[in-house]
Amino acid sequence: MRPPAACQTETLLNGSSCDLQYCPDCKMIHLILGSITLHLSETHFQEFASDLGKGVFKLKSRKMPSFDLSNDSVVTLHS
Repeated sequence: MRPPAACQTETLLNGSSCDLQYCPDCKMIHLILGSITLHLSETHFQEFASDLGKGVFKLKSRKMPSFDLSNDSVVTLHS
C-alpha cells in the first residue's frame, strides 16, 4: 500500500508483518499493516515500539516456568 501522494517517503523496513516508511517533509513515520496505515510522529512511534517490546516480553515470560524465590527455597553458599 502506498502513502498519500503528497508524501515522498523513504523506506525504512519491508518486514514480514509491516512496512515502515519515513517522510522527511511531514516528519512522520508511516507504519503500514496490510490495508491499514498509521501516521505517527517519531516520538510516538518510538514509544509505540517500546510498548510493543514490553508486551512481547510479558507474553514470552508467561510461557516460561516460574521460579519460587521465597526464603524456603534459597540456599546460601559460603566459600
